[in-house]
Amino acid sequence: MILRVRDLYKDFPIYSGIVRRKETGVIHAVRGVSFSLSAGETLAVVGESGCGKSTLARSIIGLSEPTAGQVFLCNEECTGLRGAARRRQRKNIQLIFQNALSSLNPRRTVLQSVVEPLEIHTRLSKRERITRAEALLERVGIPLKTRHNLPHQFSGGQCQRICLARALTLNPACLIADEAVSALDVSVQAQILNLLTELQEEFHLAMLFISHDIAVVRQVATRILVMYQGEVVESGPTETLLTAPQHPYTKLLLAAVPTVGDAPTPPQTSQALQDTQVDTEAGCLFYHRCPQGRPECTKEHPPVRENADGHGVRCFRP
Repeated sequence: MILRVRDLYKDFPIYSGIVRRKETGVIHAVRGVSFSLSAGETLAVVGESGCGKSTLARSIIGLSEPTAGQVFLCNEECTGLRGAARRRQRKNIQLIFQNALSSLNPRRTVLQSVVEPLEIHTRLSKRERITRAEALLERVGIPLKTRHNLPHQFSGGQCQRICLARALTLNPACLIADEAVSALDVSVQAQILNLLTELQEEFHLAMLFISHDIAVVRQVATRILVMYQGEVVESGPTETLLTAPQHPYTKLLLAAVPTVGDAPTPPQTSQALQDTQVDTEAGCLFYHRCPQGRPECTKEHPPVRENADGHGVRCFRP
């Protein structure tokens, strides 16, 4: 098992006042998320903007310290690690950001950017570092004659390829792609997705793929987690979940995906796209937007019900 997340929480306090700041509440960005990820497997995390997908990724990789829960990477707990222990574990997991251009240093050439992780984490000679960086740039489709160019001289798709090369320099066991193709044209998206699939097979990577695009997820994912207000409401194998969704929220997400050739249909409910931040701790978080909600849904938080094929749903009335 490459990555295992157990009951992960991330809270953000809400403060009021300027001089004497007082905590007046809390936002539960991630609520009790658990999953496991093996080598060669792609787990997609989907949901609306603000559902906690990116916060989950940042908490796993250590950019944001989780409030509670555990993260195990390569069978070693990495929650709360400091100093040399954290640096050692960081080599095993890498993050690809949505905006590739902004994640590259504008004053460094792309070769320097790809070499940098090797300078920090390895004892390779300068020649060895450059050789490895050049090989990875070539592998992701960046011509070597452009290796001394600055990031602004590349297209968005090329910048994402450069970020992929940089992420692979340390031979990570796990790769997190946070909306890595959402800012790209459809044709470029397909190229980057194909490259990701090839690199995953070549390097035997475990991949956590965060996206709001169901069509993209269908192409790359082995399993899917559906998040709503920081909580996993449904999970399961990709085809099972997409062809036979059980949770009302998942059904609404899939119904919102446009299809070519079909006659236009009215939305299932006007509540589906409204943003409500009502925090019903005692009951179902989705109750206020659910087309089939009942008063009893407000009295108890629904447990996860999982069947034999690993398809789980957090709902009283699936």
